[in-house]
Amino acid sequence: MAVYYYKHEWCGMDQEIFLEGENRNTISMPCYRCGRNVVARQIRDKSIKLGSADGTVGILRREKPKDSRRGESGNVR
Repeated sequence: MAVYYYKHEWCGMDQEIFLEGENRNTISMPCYRCGRNVVARQIRDKSIKLGSADGTVGILRREKPKDSRRGESGNVR
């Protein structure tokens, strides 16, 4: 089970997709907007939480870092 991301240069579509049963670094798939082939790369980010509802599994949220001591300027307080 893996989460994949693509940004299609031709039409500008960008999307994160959960694919159950896949576990490769890259996959070729049709773009959801224009239908042309696009290469999606696997996201390995521990902040992504997967969940299920009514038998459908998908991306719930990305957890924020627990220690967020950075201000708006990006400097540590």
